[in-house]
Amino acid sequence: VHFSLLPRWRGAVPVQRAILEGDEATGVTVMLMDEGLDTGPILATAETTIEPDDDAGSLGARLSELGAALLVETLEGLDEGIVEPRSQDHTAATYASKLLPDERTIDWGQPIEAIDRRVRAFAPEPGAVATFRGGRLKVLRVSARPLEDTLDASPKVGEIGVLEDDTPIVAARGGGIELLEVAPAGRRRMSGGDWARGARIIPGEQLT
Repeated sequence: VHFSLLPRWRGAVPVQRAILEGDEATGVTVMLMDEGLDTGPILATAETTIEPDDDAGSLGARLSELGAALLVETLEGLDEGIVEPRSQDHTAATYASKLLPDERTIDWGQPIEAIDRRVRAFAPEPGAVATFRGGRLKVLRVSARPLEDTLDASPKVGEIGVLEDDTPIVAARGGGIELLEVAPAGRRRMSGGDWARGARIIPGEQLT
């Protein structure tokens, strides 16, 4: 059972790559093994929508349930002789290469949609990261807000503002990123508001 709709996202981390690339849907594939990397004939597939709030954890859990049910159904179909393998379209293949440590780092100069996907792809573990006052800050859940919904129409990239409910918001291209859940180095996961109150954000401070 492979966690993608083959031949898209063959390889190590199909769930994370699907989120990073902004795929609207993914799924599971029951396949026969061969000598290649996820290149064997397909027996069955099942699709699911990638929801806007899905992270790698929630999506992976849903795919596990989907894959378990599909595997049982496929084995029964094989036993009854009603499931036939079909070859993959190798020309349409894409590869989900292993995630590199540098990919965890948030670039606040990117569009807000890309930052949102990066955070979701690395959550709940190991977490996307930013730097604050020289220390590492894990960013675990966010909400992207268009420019017209942010506090300041022209902040510096990475500049931290604080909303009325104490939720911190970080300037990025096209808007702001609300930090809903974070984890400072060596500390537990907490709400962005709790972190901001404890950090006592100084006007003009930035995440890098």
